[in-house]
Amino acid sequence: MMDRVWIEAANFEKYEVSNDGLMRNKRPRSDRPELLKGSPDKDGYIRYALRADGKTWNRISHRIVWESFVGPIPLGMQINHKNGVKNDNRLENLEVMTPSQNVLHSFRVLGKKPCINPSPGSRNGRAKLNEASVRDIKKAISDGETVSSLSLKYDVSPATVYFIKDGVTWKHVT
Repeated sequence: MMDRVWIEAANFEKYEVSNDGLMRNKRPRSDRPELLKGSPDKDGYIRYALRADGKTWNRISHRIVWESFVGPIPLGMQINHKNGVKNDNRLENLEVMTPSQNVLHSFRVLGKKPCINPSPGSRNGRAKLNEASVRDIKKAISDGETVSSLSLKYDVSPATVYFIKDGVTWKHVT
C-alpha cells in the first residue's frame, strides 16, 4: 500500500486530491483539513461539487486524480479502472485508454457480456424491413440489381443494403 500523498487538484486551487482518490478543502474552516464527501452518480462513479471562479463544477473523481497526478487526459481518451471498481480511484488503479480499449477491457478482464439484441429482424421495434423484404433484397442482389436502386426501393440507406448483402445484418434470413 502506498503512503497517502496530497497535491493541489488540477484546475481547482482551493482543493487537494490524494493519490487514493480523496478530496479535501485546502483552506478548511477549522484546524483540520476537511474531507469532501463525494456522491456516486447513476453509473457508480464518485463525483465532487467543486467551486472555482464563482461557479460550481461537478467533476468525476478518477479524472481529477489522473489530471492532478499525471496531467491532461488526451483528447478522445478515457480513464479506465483496472480492477473494474468504479469507486476505487487510487492512482495505481487508473490508466488512460481509448474508448474501444475500455470496452474490450470490460469484456476481457472484467467478464462483462456483450449486449445482444434479443429481438432480431422484424421483431426489433426499430426495424424498417421484414424478413420477406430482406429475402427479396438478397434475390435482387444476386440477380444483379444495384445497391442504390434497392436502397431507394426499400427506403433504407445503401449501407443497410450492403450489410444485408455481406451478411453483417439479417443473418438469420436465408
